[in-house]
Amino acid sequence: MRTRIFSTGLFLFAGAFLSWAQQPFQNAPPAAEQALRTRVLGYYEVFQKGNFRQGEDFVTEESKDAYYNMNKIPHLGMSIQSMTFSDDVREARVLVTLKMVVPMLSKEPIAIPAASTWKLVDGEWYAHFPLPKPGDVIDTPFGKKTIKKNEHVTSMPSAGFSGPDANSLDKMFAFERDRVRFPVSAPEPITETIVIENRSQGRLQIRPLSNPIKGLDFKLSSTDVLAGGKTTLTIVYQPAVRQLRTQKQLQFHVDPIARRFAVKVDFWERDWTFQDGAGVTYGKAISVTSEGRQSLDITGLRPSQSYRVIARAEMLEGDAGAAFISIRGAKINDITSSKLTHIPVGEQRLISVDFKTDASAKMRITLGYKGASGRVGWSEVTIIPSLVTNPPVSNGDFENTLPHPWQVGLSVSNELVSSLVRNGKRSMKLMGEETGYIFQDVEGLTPGEDYQVKVWLRADSGRPAMASLTLHDGKSKNVQQTRPVDVSTIKYEPLTLFFTASETGIVRIHLVFHEGGPVYFDDVTISHTSISNASFEESGLSSWITHGKGRVEIDKNVALDGSQSLVQIGEIGSVSQVVQNLDPGKQYQAVAWARSAPGGDARASLRLGDGRIEDGPRTVSGDNFEPFIVDFEPNPDGTIRLTLARVGGSGAIYWDDVVIRRRH
Repeated sequence: MRTRIFSTGLFLFAGAFLSWAQQPFQNAPPAAEQALRTRVLGYYEVFQKGNFRQGEDFVTEESKDAYYNMNKIPHLGMSIQSMTFSDDVREARVLVTLKMVVPMLSKEPIAIPAASTWKLVDGEWYAHFPLPKPGDVIDTPFGKKTIKKNEHVTSMPSAGFSGPDANSLDKMFAFERDRVRFPVSAPEPITETIVIENRSQGRLQIRPLSNPIKGLDFKLSSTDVLAGGKTTLTIVYQPAVRQLRTQKQLQFHVDPIARRFAVKVDFWERDWTFQDGAGVTYGKAISVTSEGRQSLDITGLRPSQSYRVIARAEMLEGDAGAAFISIRGAKINDITSSKLTHIPVGEQRLISVDFKTDASAKMRITLGYKGASGRVGWSEVTIIPSLVTNPPVSNGDFENTLPHPWQVGLSVSNELVSSLVRNGKRSMKLMGEETGYIFQDVEGLTPGEDYQVKVWLRADSGRPAMASLTLHDGKSKNVQQTRPVDVSTIKYEPLTLFFTASETGIVRIHLVFHEGGPVYFDDVTISHTSISNASFEESGLSSWITHGKGRVEIDKNVALDGSQSLVQIGEIGSVSQVVQNLDPGKQYQAVAWARSAPGGDARASLRLGDGRIEDGPRTVSGDNFEPFIVDFEPNPDGTIRLTLARVGGSGAIYWDDVVIRRRH
């Protein structure tokens, strides 16, 4: 096997110092420093001017073959950052920054760190880059690489190397988490910290880009982080100054590698009170010992609403017990519990349970541990509306032999026919001398929720016709209607209306014939908001736009709800859809469920808008689906782009049940 080590004549990100590089270094006498500085400036001037043949005068004899084979990249200017010397002042390590235009990172020149090794030969300094041998360990900014036994390194550079890519640069720094959460109405200031680590071979400078946010203070312990060093980001939420409710993003810029990262700050409105009088907790981890439990009383929910409670459990001690969640309503016997989940020591599991509130809109969440001696830790307790169950339209596909439960309103000729259908065997044919309609009441809508009603229709070839769709809440209130439209005589086309359910929980659907030839109606459906194919139960993905090179398709083997999900495989990529007909100025919440393939470590992200608001990227469980949640406000035109992204790692990502709900 032949290998080319990622480097160039400029030693970009090389850090390729072998065993001698671990020896101590010290400052040299001024004369030695000046001599080395002169040679380094001369060497890099060769690359700035593109006079690469002259560069051989600056490298050791044993390095010249590698120099001839190098992929030589010009730069636009340089500055020396540091020079460190071996004890005998015969070898040195030099770190510089080069001004370069790096494709895919910036159209403007950015400062890129470059490292090189130098040797003193016969009183003159020369750049030196010996080829590593099998067994040698090369320390790079992207991790340690060991040259394998049968791996023959032919030259230091990669023949096709044209500069670092974004993924390599992102590995030069790391932060322990990219999201924090605060309660909206906390009684006192709350502080969260995030440690950021410099994993490169040089100094990094981290500076905030976000403007000050009233009620939210943030500060880095140091903006100048040495190689291998760390800095701490401290975030303090002060609700007494200002209560915040929508997600904030703290943006940071990393020099000299010209990278950006964001920390998401979420706010939630539930106070979690322990039954045992321990006070109020705000998402901090708690632990439960053997045969123990902690209870949280939740108020302020919506009556007769289905919720899903999710919590992360980690087995801290012992391995013979199991964790569980139980939910109790206002009545003592109104209890729903999750299954007992056995968790190996040191591992975590997401545990969830669904529960429907009664008229009191209260619930008591109990986090428990059952079994032999042990201790389980709980964190990230989350309550969200349960999975979407779209209200079924009875005989909406007109496959029954009788039209029931559709009823005739104004007189209209109606007939189930098989001559022109969109799916299945039958469609509904309406025609008459004047306007008429059929209708049915669909129950089970959640008051205050937004729905989309869709019907497909067409006319006979060569016989123009007009039709419309009308909705109300069963009491002739909250009326929504389309204008009469010219019906296609070539193919079935959709007609849609958006409807906010009233306290009746009913929508009355009117299929209206106006004039002309007969109109054929088929496939009447109701779904939440305007996300098309949100549960991926349709056979195709025509309503989703695919981005990137990854493969995207419908999967029939893995699903959270129903029988299908969307799977993203291979390279980084995403799918997106522009959601319409939202109310500008109103607060919404988007929820999407994702999991990875068993054994995989793929990373996923749910993004809203231009990506500045997102949950992720993060590694998702291969054991079960977990939610991605983003609070947002739509654009002034009532739209928002929703994106499901696979952003790295190995294995597939499965998505299911994408929901947008208005926050009340």
